[in-house]
Amino acid sequence: MAEGKPPEGRFPPEVLLRDNDPSNGYYTIVLTIPDLKVKTSWKRLKKVNEIENGEHRIDISQGKVLLFIKIQNRDKTMEYKYEKKLPEDINTLKSDIKIRKEEVRLILCKKENISWGQYSDHFMSRS
Repeated sequence: MAEGKPPEGRFPPEVLLRDNDPSNGYYTIVLTIPDLKVKTSWKRLKKVNEIENGEHRIDISQGKVLLFIKIQNRDKTMEYKYEKKLPEDINTLKSDIKIRKEEVRLILCKKENISWGQYSDHFMSRS
């Protein structure tokens, strides 16, 4: 991916949210990415899933989250972009990404143990 140029891409076709237990301090955004394949490797004695047929770039910072995914299948390349301003402060060191077959989970660690349920429309909207 070219540095300095903002990534382009389509909004993921499906976005699901997990904030079932606000007291646990985490908010999970599940993005469906068709044709995403996964390979498992070991890093620091821990199993980690990585994208087998593409690449990703993630920026989780105070105030925003940006995920760019590029998938290559046969002769077709698909690019996806998910970018949102965050409504509340997060702990960037405890926030993470998990990759599964046809799915990417953004796990945001909230600084306050309050529900983000009222922000559901914001995280699911295409704008």
